[in-house]
Amino acid sequence: MSKFFYKLIYFTGIFFLNTRIFSHFNFLQESEFWVDEELDELQNCRLRTLLNHAYKTSDYYRKVLDGINIAQVNIKTLDQIPILSKASLLANHEKMYSSLYKKSNLILSETSGSSGDPFVFYRDKQWDGAHRAAIWRGIKQYGVEPYDKNLYLWGFIFTPLLKTKVRILDFLQNRFRIFNFTDTKILTRLKHVKGVIFISGYSSVINKLSEMVVKNGIVFDDLKMIKGTSEKIYGIYQENAEAAFGLPIVSEYGAAETGIISYTCPAGNDHVIRENVIVEVVGGRAVITNLNSFSLPIIRYELGDYIELCNQTCSCGRHSQIVTDIMGRVGRDIVGDNYEYPSLTLYYIFKELALVQSISLSYSGYQSVKGVLDLSIYQPISSEISDVLCDISKRYMPDIKLNIVVDKLEDRSRKIRDFESVL
Repeated sequence: MSKFFYKLIYFTGIFFLNTRIFSHFNFLQESEFWVDEELDELQNCRLRTLLNHAYKTSDYYRKVLDGINIAQVNIKTLDQIPILSKASLLANHEKMYSSLYKKSNLILSETSGSSGDPFVFYRDKQWDGAHRAAIWRGIKQYGVEPYDKNLYLWGFIFTPLLKTKVRILDFLQNRFRIFNFTDTKILTRLKHVKGVIFISGYSSVINKLSEMVVKNGIVFDDLKMIKGTSEKIYGIYQENAEAAFGLPIVSEYGAAETGIISYTCPAGNDHVIRENVIVEVVGGRAVITNLNSFSLPIIRYELGDYIELCNQTCSCGRHSQIVTDIMGRVGRDIVGDNYEYPSLTLYYIFKELALVQSISLSYSGYQSVKGVLDLSIYQPISSEISDVLCDISKRYMPDIKLNIVVDKLEDRSRKIRDFESVL
């Protein structure tokens, strides 16, 4: 099939499902190189519109915002509004919906649930259009269109009926999917790589593909972009992608509830999609306001990630607000014999290993016994590296015994949770 055929299908689909994607995309193209001051003004305007809407039409937010002078709230004084936790969202979402919308007219959406708290909700067409337009603008930076031929690395358990449905949808979207990650299955499916323009999916699976591409001498002649979603992108993943494809993995960072938060530009920086979201960092944690979430207002929502945010000039010419690091999922504390340590401690241990020893590892921790941490490493390491890792860990967590195990990459938990505890 020709590219024109898939382009026609894509635009026809937008026409019947949600034409607001076009207007949002056109605006995002117009605002792509706006300076910070222009985006500040836009965010303040959209924030006040959202707050007024939430106060007038949502039972939950009428109570939350009561007593707050909404007219005086802006991106610098947003902290006077309470933070919305994931637990509060799950418990109160029915009261949070705007009375202006009927669910029958909204678009069903859901989180993956891989972080432990699945959530099904309904978003209006403006919200949906802004989300999809942000993805479209993100990939277009690399000369890629949504209807270009693509390889989709995403795992599902299919019933026969669902499998047939997914195959039809994949055909209409000019993509082929690998959802069984055994070496034999991947190599069989890779016979279809000719003409693939972009690859997207779990970053850990992209890494597995990178290793297989190098090992088997597979060539992607037309590849323009590799997009990693839903998982942390480790340094070793980037190294393997460069070796296999000559391209880095682009980060598409976001969530179903928040929309796309940031996208990697061609210069390698993750610019916040400021037209759609306000990003705060509170105690190292990502707090997101979705400026298009009118059916179910998402205001100062604690996403559950540790991130670093800064303002810096980028050679690409885009605005300066950049997510410099996504450090991992917020988790329970690591419990030692005498002390407790935030789960973020693991991030700093492995960051030191990478900076000082030039060793980049994919890892996850698990604790079931006080004072003992089981640490899985998802690539081969020598006994010397293991010793260095133990030495660094001992300085950060002196009363923790470390058990290091080398595991298979495909056994790694989804998302970017670096630590889990059953204590």
